[in-house]
Amino acid sequence: EVRFSETLAEGRRAFRVPVTSQTGLLGLLNAGDYVDILGRYQDPQSGEMVSRTFLQNVEVLRVGQAIPAAIDNAVEFTDTERSLLTLNLSLAEAELLNLALGAGPINMVLRNPADLVLADSDGQRLSDLAQQSAGMLPAEEAAVTAEPSVAPSRVIQVILGGQVEEVAIQ
Repeated sequence: EVRFSETLAEGRRAFRVPVTSQTGLLGLLNAGDYVDILGRYQDPQSGEMVSRTFLQNVEVLRVGQAIPAAIDNAVEFTDTERSLLTLNLSLAEAELLNLALGAGPINMVLRNPADLVLADSDGQRLSDLAQQSAGMLPAEEAAVTAEPSVAPSRVIQVILGGQVEEVAIQ
């Protein structure tokens, strides 16, 4: 019988993370899926709230329910929706995730298996959200200014072979 630790590649670590249906995509995730991990914390220099992707393309090894009586710190798992994700990380990634868990809430973002491109992002700040929403029109005003003869369109991003192309759908 093969122990779980023997299934890990050399230099890799299995790291279990508590998540809920809101933070960890429970019900959507399966072993073999890949996720990006976002953290939300207060910037120590500016004091501003920041959301940042700090790990990308992380393999989910297992998805399993947390059983409060069977774990240390059972007090942390009072929410019946909580579960544990077992992630495949390097030691440095595990240390970073451990810090993030102490700094503030984390969220998982499910990746398309064909999306292998690692994005470069400085994250988003609360002020970015305020600036973006300031440029948006209220729903009633937007309805009046929209041209009724033009059908609404959606723009999607198509990623093929590492190339990103925006396509408008009518």
